Amino acid sequence: MKKVILVGAIALLGLTSCNKDYTCTCTSTFNDNSKLVQSFEFKSTTQDEAKTNCEAKAKQIYADNSVSGFESKVDWVSVAK
Repeated sequence: MKKVILVGAIALLGLTSCNKDYTCTCTSTFNDNSKLVQSFEFKSTTQDEAKTNCEAKAKQIYADNSVSGFESKVDWVSVAK
């Protein structure tokens, strides 16, 4: 029984240690070839989720301001300092 609890505790620790704070940089290119670089910070998440959220956040900002004709891509995602 103690071994099961120990293994469960280690597994739980392993799952929670994957969540970190990430900073991402996203470049948006507009129809006129102008570019805008933005940085966003995401707390307590995985790197894949931070990348997905970075793209979504950039697109949402432009949608909220009625900007169209752009493409966003994530340049990098790193652990926040």
